[in-house]
Amino acid sequence: MKRIAPHRLLTLAVALFFLAGAWANLMPTEATAAEYAAWGYPRWFSYVTGSLELFVAVLLAFGRTRIVGVVIGGVVMGAAFLTLVAHGEYTHALAPLAVLAALGGVFVLARRVRPVATLREFR
Repeated sequence: MKRIAPHRLLTLAVALFFLAGAWANLMPTEATAAEYAAWGYPRWFSYVTGSLELFVAVLLAFGRTRIVGVVIGGVVMGAAFLTLVAHGEYTHALAPLAVLAALGGVFVLARRVRPVATLREFR
């Protein structure tokens, strides 16, 4: 049986987190809608968040787009963290903070395994 490289395992875990988040936001319950309303966001904003999370999960799955996924995922989690802190939900804010740390790990490990692709390589 092959061992899974640490960078792949961490990337998979983070991608699965974003996939689960996408599912929760694209198929919102009344509780999810109530949370978004309490934070001052319109009801449809969960679909924006879910779409971005799904996009990040897909980007993380491929080596050539992984860094872009890390950056977009960082923006999404940074916004989630700031929203939660602004509303005094400090313990709830620990999850986005942990994901930001994991994204940092994915970034560092991805750079060691494969340098960032240049725009020329995408043509």
